[in-house]
Amino acid sequence: MQVTHEELWQKMVEHDDAITEMGESVRAINAKLDPIVKSLRSIALAFKGLLALGAGSAAMVAIIELGKAFG
Repeated sequence: MQVTHEELWQKMVEHDDAITEMGESVRAINAKLDPIVKSLRSIALAFKGLLALGAGSAAMVAIIELGKAFG
């Protein structure tokens, strides 16, 4: 089976269009996921802050308890 130059060119154009559409779909998905990722990063940062506050509170309680024990 022989393929003409025009048929080959048409297939290349179809594949190029399909690849372009896939790229646009990936960009659209990325645009939708970006706010979610930013929100998750904010939640993680807030959680780290809460952990630091909790560790600080535990340390303060320990210092107060040590003060009571030796005071």
